[in-house]
Amino acid sequence: MNEESPQQNGLSFLLTLLLGTALIVVIAPLSMFLTSMTVNSDMETASPAAWAVGLLFSAVLALLPLRIMAKKRALSRPNLVLLYIMLSVAVPLMNMGLARPLFLSMQASSLEFLYQGTNTYRTTYGRLDKDWAPVSPTMEGVAWLESFKILRELENGNLISKRESALRVAIENINAGKGIGTSDIDAFGLDGLLQLQLKGDAIDSATQALLASRITALQTDSAEAGRSLFEALKGADDLLFSASDSHYANSSVSLRNRIDRSVGAIPVEEKAPFRERLKAFNQNWESYRSLTEKLGNEDRRGLHKALMSHRMTVLEGLDDESYNMHRANVLFRVDRRDRILVMGMDGSNYKGLETPGQNIKGLYDSAWPDTASKRRMENQSFSENLSDLHQLIPWNIWRTPMVNWSLLFIVVVVMMMALAEVLRRKWVDRENLAFPLVDVADSVLRHDAELETSEDPTTPSPRSQWFSGVAITGMLLGAILIIAEAVGWYGYTSDTFVPAFDVSKELFTSGSLRSVRGVQFVLSPIIIGIAFLISLEMSFSIWFTFILYKLITFLVNSGEGGSIRDSLYTGWGGGKNYPFPMEQMLGACLIYSLILLWNTRGSGPDKGGSFFPKKMASWAVWICLGILGFCFWDQGIQHVGLIALFLLCVMMQTIAAARVRAETGLPGQHVNYEYTKLPMIFGMTGSTGKDTFASYINIVFLPVTLLFRLLPQHLENIELARRHRLGYGKIAIGSILASVVAIFVGVFTFIYFAYFHGWDHALATYPVDGLGNPGPKGVAHYPLWVSHFLSEQGLDKYVQVHHVRVIAIIVGAAVVGMIIFARKRWLRFPLHPAGYLLLLLSMNYEWTTSYLKGNNGNSESTIIWGSVLMAWIIKKLIINYGGMTGYKKSKPFFIGLIVGSIVCVFAWNMLDLVLSLMHAGMDTETLTESGWLDLIKPFLDKAPFSPKFF
Repeated sequence: MNEESPQQNGLSFLLTLLLGTALIVVIAPLSMFLTSMTVNSDMETASPAAWAVGLLFSAVLALLPLRIMAKKRALSRPNLVLLYIMLSVAVPLMNMGLARPLFLSMQASSLEFLYQGTNTYRTTYGRLDKDWAPVSPTMEGVAWLESFKILRELENGNLISKRESALRVAIENINAGKGIGTSDIDAFGLDGLLQLQLKGDAIDSATQALLASRITALQTDSAEAGRSLFEALKGADDLLFSASDSHYANSSVSLRNRIDRSVGAIPVEEKAPFRERLKAFNQNWESYRSLTEKLGNEDRRGLHKALMSHRMTVLEGLDDESYNMHRANVLFRVDRRDRILVMGMDGSNYKGLETPGQNIKGLYDSAWPDTASKRRMENQSFSENLSDLHQLIPWNIWRTPMVNWSLLFIVVVVMMMALAEVLRRKWVDRENLAFPLVDVADSVLRHDAELETSEDPTTPSPRSQWFSGVAITGMLLGAILIIAEAVGWYGYTSDTFVPAFDVSKELFTSGSLRSVRGVQFVLSPIIIGIAFLISLEMSFSIWFTFILYKLITFLVNSGEGGSIRDSLYTGWGGGKNYPFPMEQMLGACLIYSLILLWNTRGSGPDKGGSFFPKKMASWAVWICLGILGFCFWDQGIQHVGLIALFLLCVMMQTIAAARVRAETGLPGQHVNYEYTKLPMIFGMTGSTGKDTFASYINIVFLPVTLLFRLLPQHLENIELARRHRLGYGKIAIGSILASVVAIFVGVFTFIYFAYFHGWDHALATYPVDGLGNPGPKGVAHYPLWVSHFLSEQGLDKYVQVHHVRVIAIIVGAAVVGMIIFARKRWLRFPLHPAGYLLLLLSMNYEWTTSYLKGNNGNSESTIIWGSVLMAWIIKKLIINYGGMTGYKKSKPFFIGLIVGSIVCVFAWNMLDLVLSLMHAGMDTETLTESGWLDLIKPFLDKAPFSPKFF
């Protein structure tokens, strides 16, 4: 079945791989920019937005232009399919659907823990693994900070001010021709005298000689003071300095408390020696300050370098555990001023001292945070700005984490390929699932073939024209609907066209029905088109399950208790949204995935090769899970139960979501917040501890990325390859190459992108219709919420099991089990478990769902049901009155509806992008004179158009 076309030889295969790689490298920056400019750019929208952009690019860049190439025989059809497969895998990975959640998780660590965080957060941040997170300060930064704090404290601020004031007066007198009095020569200090000496002929010769003589003497004193201070201070670590009388007296109450705690934690046998050292340090403090007053800037810099070098030697002699503890304690004892300083070390001078290059603050403020730097950037060429940007980025702290995360991502990619092979023989070869999105791709790739009348999709009859008239009609209607909405969005009409009806607001207005919220009848041309391609049984299950869910919710909320709640406090709304849809989702996914895996036994012989080496597939899944577990342990999540729970839930949800998409064509969300709740639900945090749980936040972003949606994408690509007789082995090579290139290019491109624009632009540009932007703060707060409210040890004490939520997980599993049992018992049972799963995978959290249309103000709403109901009615009428022949003839119209909508959304966003770039490259006066400003202004005043449904 999967015989290769004679046209496809080894050379053309290699050229196709090279072309696909080149396209990925070129498209990655554009894809990231487009994603950030068209959606609410926080962590939660990364996944649905990236899926949409991936679909856009795949359809527009791969299907339509490349189809023209095929028509001109630039590519054979199998190679065209291979190129499409590479792009369909790579585009979602290369854009922010993968990179943004990772960076947001890291941003949460640095921003919340170091910059803004409480004591708990700062001590936790101090234990982050530098191999997995951009840890700042580095060892060099710790040594710099310890040395800098002592010298800063020793400075006599009043004396420095007097010297600067005297120098100003002296320079004014010299410029006025009055000269300077020799009796005041010692009022300027060494650095002041050096500046006066630069005045040259403006000073009389006698005074010049006196200056030279005095400078020589002061330089000798400065050098000697520097040597003496080094010998005296090289044994003073940060704790000794922090506990000194001078520093302690000038500290805030909270900082004093932290210092007291650090001193109290000194082992008993070391306390007496520490007190003796502290007493001597305090007694000599004034002499240290007197010596510091003699230092010139050059010797001050030399002293700082010498102290820093000595501290580096000491720190390098510590084992990893001791160093990490010391670093955590140093961060614990700094105030906000020094935390900001730590984040902003960019290799430039700070108070005359060169800082290490470990700038994290530039990640938030951009490489050009102030007006002067922005003006310099605007006046430089692109290559000059790129060179400056490259120099600014602290690759020393980013390189290792990025490489490690990229390798971990590739392990997930391999695992998804192996899992696709495990499922392929059952789902593709034997069950022949619907794969609606494959129908769309196949119809565009072979729009000159009459697929709708073909009994075998691998051997369709040729079409006399490029597209059928029915398909073109569908494309036009889809485009018209999107154009009408976009025109209103940009303000060209008074009202924005939204094909939606709020049933709750308009109809449920009296009595107890007013409590029924979130019921909106929405028509999405994309979802209508996809729903038309699935079976009537499946589409009925989707819309009927939603209505049934709302009915159950209404009955429960109208009961005596008003709702079923979780009485245990977890820091967020606990149980008010009965019947706990996310907990039900976890239980439903678990039982459904286990049944699906059980059914893969004895799937029969292969039909035309394998996608992944068949004998290795099952073992590869387990090996990859083991590697992931090891990586998580290495990051600091040193709790086998927590790692196992996380991997189990992610894998089960991945398989269930893949099955749902194979049968419905609609993706399901992977909600990251639910994974932060899991350890609390099962009362595990008492055994994990707050440090392990805090490290856990660096992996909870993984389910919300596009990585695990590679499984349904691989299965769809296998089905597409089967229809085009393209060898599975070739698409496997193309898929792994595309994934590797997309991950590496995407991750490192995003670093440039974030430092160029800053996080405010790159990650949090536009809110969706006034919805809040959770951003990194939510990422950091959710896992540590209990610790935040119940003191630093609160999380360790949180050991109660959330029985109500556990029951909801069991209910979800039971519902799926009963539906499957009923389908086996009664052949005409109308409900399908995929309908229930799709409801749970698409309904919660407005900012995560792919299916939000308009602002309904309710987090339990999904827009799927209305569009699916409409598609079900239309398809049922067509089949009843036209039979299967009528359905096949109308099928191109609904595929055209999808393609026309996607192309139109893409076109509007490209127009917005082009006009925005035009505005950036031309001044306002030129635009006004040319008449372009009136056209561009609506695009500048509004966020780029997004129909907010995918």
